Amino acid sequence: MATSLTSLTPCVLSMIFIGVWIGVSVGKYNADVQVATQTAFTGGVLIIFAGALFVALLAFLETRLPEYQ
Repeated sequence: MATSLTSLTPCVLSMIFIGVWIGVSVGKYNADVQVATQTAFTGGVLIIFAGALFVALLAFLETRLPEYQ
């Protein structure tokens, strides 16, 4: 269960970021929708990439944990 939540967290944060970015940039700053969407998805991909690295680090540390107990 904890692994599932840890794996899904970057995806959920990415989707929230994309929605907020598009909404704010188009609504408040009158940005072009296509530019706002491309920028939002670029940021979303970076969030997923960083999250994947974090999940990989947690998985690595979880395999090493029994050695130190």
